[in-house]
Amino acid sequence: MDFSTADLCDAHLDIEVFEGSLISYGKKEICTGHIVTVEIEEDNSKVIECLEKEGKGKILIVDVLGELCAVVGDRLAGIAIKNGWEGIVVNGYIRDTKALKQMDIGIWAKGVFPRRSKKTAEGIIGNSVSFGGVTFEPESYLYIDRDGIILSKKELNL
Repeated sequence: MDFSTADLCDAHLDIEVFEGSLISYGKKEICTGHIVTVEIEEDNSKVIECLEKEGKGKILIVDVLGELCAVVGDRLAGIAIKNGWEGIVVNGYIRDTKALKQMDIGIWAKGVFPRRSKKTAEGIIGNSVSFGGVTFEPESYLYIDRDGIILSKKELNL
């Protein structure tokens, strides 16, 4: 996979550009794929439910509401890798950063926090979520590299 979000922005005027700032924690620092969304409070059960499904060509978008806690760590990243996910974008916090940096998956988050999430089985899979000035819609395409994050309703020529 070889693309540049800057070049894609120049070539395609009908894309959305993420305005926030997320930190790369996984080994992969560039990826693209179909968007799958999940919105949660402090419980990552729905994140696990998503990652346990086939993820080839997909990026999971996790919008976290509620208390401060980590919703992705090395165990969930391992599940994602096993099922072929390209990456995980977390509007929230993650943990196990030393291990994540060695794992062959893209992981972006607002930051780190050592406490794990609670288990209440709450959350919504497959709805549109908004943060960073953009709306992540299931089945849209996401492109991430060191220069930024962009979204498109259709697959872009790389």
